[in-house]
Amino acid sequence: MKVHSHSHRRSAFTVAELIVAVGIFAVMTGVLYKFFQHYSRLYMKVDDKVESVAEAWQLSRILIEDLQCVDFPDGDPSKWKEILTISADGAFNFFRRKSEKIEKVVIVYDEKKGLISRESGSKFLNLMKNRCRKFELKVVSEPENATAPTSIHFDLNFELENRVKQLDQATPVILNRKIFPVFLNLKLKGEFVQKGIP
Repeated sequence: MKVHSHSHRRSAFTVAELIVAVGIFAVMTGVLYKFFQHYSRLYMKVDDKVESVAEAWQLSRILIEDLQCVDFPDGDPSKWKEILTISADGAFNFFRRKSEKIEKVVIVYDEKKGLISRESGSKFLNLMKNRCRKFELKVVSEPENATAPTSIHFDLNFELENRVKQLDQATPVILNRKIFPVFLNLKLKGEFVQKGIP
């Protein structure tokens, strides 16, 4: 009987150990789950931010190159107020110099879809897909509202973010640039360089 009692107590103790072990395992599993869940969200947030920064750099590089080469319509400085026009559909229209030619460029911003596209001649290019939440482009003359300005620049502002809402949303990438069109300002000052680059 003593042996039977000892065996019964040993069995009960083993069950208690098992319960404790299962409890510890459950706690550790919960902790690990929370850790990996937090790490996964943090990774997605950082990855989303990096993607916005990369796309902001690519978008700004293309637009800055275009705007630095803007020229007057027909190369006539008296038409400086027409260097940037906005169509009824919200498209930005300007003329840029490319070697000896002046070509029309159209930048379209679709606010609802977050899209930005560029069209020049027969070439069409999507610059941004589903990530732009704000886009502004305007001409600033100096002196302001002058009939014959001595200097002109563009104010470019845009904001990029993932339009698919997430639990841990990355902060938007905001870019503000002041861009001076080189050839255009040379013409305003009556300065010209070699042929093909007014």
